[in-house]
Amino acid sequence: MPGAVINAFLSPVTGRMYDKYGAKPLFITGLLFIIISMWGVIDLSESTTYLYLMVRTCILRIGLSFITMPLNTAGLNALPRELGSHGSAVNNTVRQLAGAIGTAVVITVYTIQANSHASELSMENENITSIQLSEISFYLWLKRCLYIYVNLSFSVLSFCMLYAC
Repeated sequence: MPGAVINAFLSPVTGRMYDKYGAKPLFITGLLFIIISMWGVIDLSESTTYLYLMVRTCILRIGLSFITMPLNTAGLNALPRELGSHGSAVNNTVRQLAGAIGTAVVITVYTIQANSHASELSMENENITSIQLSEISFYLWLKRCLYIYVNLSFSVLSFCMLYAC
């Protein structure tokens, strides 16, 4: 819910900023917010508070607000006016397909990694319960995924700063 509210409030703001500065500065700013929010969840544990996760999610949504609207607008503005509806349709279709494929890939990688971590942990400690095993496996997987995401975000940011968006 907080993410939708943040998007609702920031969309007009990022629209005015897009008109004034263009897509590249907004994209870089949004990517920096995303990197900060992803960096903030690398060391999650059972003692992580809900408030911490909420603040981190708000920072993430601010970053996404700075990225999505300006890039969609820049992409659609690059098309001739008569192809705008087709561009919007392609954009929506690709977004839906990428979401479905991304979800399938994440679940597949999660299952493989969780099984791998579970077998390693059960060999190291024979007295571990199945609940403890699943929780520890999940945290190990999540930490690894977030580490990869942060590195990927830095790579995209570096690429965008070197080669103009």
